[in-house]
Amino acid sequence: MDDFRDFFWNPGLAFDLTNTWTPEDKVRVFYLHGALHLFHLPNGTTVKATGGDDNPWSPYVPLLDLTFEYKEARYPLFVSEGSTEQKMAAITSNAYLGFAYETWNRMCWDWSSTLVIFGHGCGAQDEHICAPIKARVAKSQERDLSVPKIAVSIAPRDSDHVIARKLHYREKFHEDIVFFDARTHPLGQPTDPPSP
Repeated sequence: MDDFRDFFWNPGLAFDLTNTWTPEDKVRVFYLHGALHLFHLPNGTTVKATGGDDNPWSPYVPLLDLTFEYKEARYPLFVSEGSTEQKMAAITSNAYLGFAYETWNRMCWDWSSTLVIFGHGCGAQDEHICAPIKARVAKSQERDLSVPKIAVSIAPRDSDHVIARKLHYREKFHEDIVFFDARTHPLGQPTDPPSP
């Protein structure tokens, strides 16, 4: 876990726009549409909820146990519905989400970066996320450069589903995508149902 940085390392596991530097050898993690363990507090701060104390590496609260109230925030910071324009309006209204999106956009133009898409469908309502990737691919093809690396997780269901998802991503971006089984990452592991 020490190789990953999600920008919630400040006191109280808060995001601070003035403290976002990360070493180059660390993997930066961005919750581009928020997440169920992030909360926007009434004072304007975005924080990360964990499974106990405010140690960043505490186990996360199982999502089924969340009451959707955390430190006076009534709901998680999670952008899930609406058009791409509505999602962008929500993103730009939050300091963390705005930072994550702008950083993502810049990273899409860094030819040395490998982009990893995990758990994201990249549908029509997510064009704001997909457009920078498509532009990066188009620019590399225009300049006759090698296409930048993109890795995409696939939840392994039946073979028709896997084939359809691979085709979807190849049509959206380009032919040379590395696909990986979502279960190989801890976030993709199946969870046991809660005890009765």
